[in-house]
Amino acid sequence: MDKDFFPKEYTNSVKGVAIILMVCLHLLQERWMPDSSMIIDYRLDGVPLSSIIAYACDSCIGIFAFITGYGWAKSFEQKSIFGRIRPLYQTYWIILVMFAFPARIISSMINSETIAINAGDIILSIVGIRSVSVMFQWYIFFFACAVLTFRPLWNLTKRIRLRDYQKILLFIVVSILPQVALSVAYRYVVIPAIIRDEISHYISWMPGILIGAIAKQNNVFEQIDALINKRINGDLKLIGCIIFPVGCIVVKALILHVSGITTNIDAIFILPFMYSTIYVVRWAYGGLVEKTLRYLGGYRYIYG
Repeated sequence: MDKDFFPKEYTNSVKGVAIILMVCLHLLQERWMPDSSMIIDYRLDGVPLSSIIAYACDSCIGIFAFITGYGWAKSFEQKSIFGRIRPLYQTYWIILVMFAFPARIISSMINSETIAINAGDIILSIVGIRSVSVMFQWYIFFFACAVLTFRPLWNLTKRIRLRDYQKILLFIVVSILPQVALSVAYRYVVIPAIIRDEISHYISWMPGILIGAIAKQNNVFEQIDALINKRINGDLKLIGCIIFPVGCIVVKALILHVSGITTNIDAIFILPFMYSTIYVVRWAYGGLVEKTLRYLGGYRYIYG
C-alpha cells in the first residue's frame, strides 16, 4: 500500500462512484418521472423505496466537494483563481449553447409552449445562478464561489488552534446549524429563492471542501488507517468498508424521508464515508470494476 492513502491515481475511480450516485439521484426519483404509476417497488408511505434512496444519493456532491478540498490543500496556489474557474465555465457554456438550450427549444415546439426570455434570465443562466435550460447549473456558481473564498477560509482554518478532529467537528456544526437556521428563517422571513438557494448550497458543501483539505494537510486518512489496522484487517476490514458507505446512503434516505428534513447532513459522515470508498477502490485497483469506475470518473463533466 502506498504511503499516501489517497494518491492521485485513485481520484477518477472515486469520482466514478460519485457519477453512479449522481445518475441514481437524477433518474430514479419518482417526482422526475413522467409516469411513475408503473413502478414496481416496495413503497414506504406510498413512495417507492428506490425514489427514497435516490434522494439520498446527493452524497455524490459531497464526494466531489471533499476531493476538491483534498487536492486544493496542496495545489491551490499552483493555479490562479481565474485559471480554476475558466475551464469549468467554458465546458458549461458549451453544453448550455450546443445542447441544453436547443433541447429546450425542441421541447417547447413539441409541447406547443412559448419560450419567454429576458436579459435577466440570460445573465443568470450564463453566470450559473439560475437556468431554465440547465437544471443543475448551481454547482458551477457554487464552485466559483468556493474558488473565490477558499484561500482566506483555508488560511483562517490553519490558524485555528484545535486538534484535527476538533476542527472537523467544528465544520460539521458549521455545516448543519446555519442550514437549520436558514430553514427556520425562511418560514418567518421572506427570502428570495435565488439568494436562499445560493446560501444553502454554499453552507452545505463548502465545509466538505474544508474537511477534505484538513484530511490532506494533516494526513487524517493515514492516521485512521493506522488505528483501524491495529484492530481489524483483511476481509473483515474490506467488508466493513463496503457496508459503511451503502449503510450511510440507506440510513440517510430513511432519516430524510421519515423526518421530512431537507437539510444536508453529509458533513457528519463524509470523512469515514470517503475513507471506506477509497479503501475499496485501492483493493479493487486494476480490476474490471475499478477500471469501469475510473472511466466514468474521467467523464464527470459530461454529467455535471
